[in-house]
Amino acid sequence: MTGSLQTYQRFVDDHWNLYDYPDPMDMPSTLPDHLRWLADAGFVGANVFWQRAGHAVYGGYKAE
Repeated sequence: MTGSLQTYQRFVDDHWNLYDYPDPMDMPSTLPDHLRWLADAGFVGANVFWQRAGHAVYGGYKAE
């Protein structure tokens, strides 16, 4: 709002971009792992329904 890049530079200096500087203690499991766990739990058709920019909606169907 002020035209200053000071806030942006602080963001860069503090390594807040988790894509460039991932936290080694906070590494989520991979999407294939999640799909395999669903299949192992008895869900059929486990698949990704939507995926974009590192986010995903996935699931499966449980027979009654």
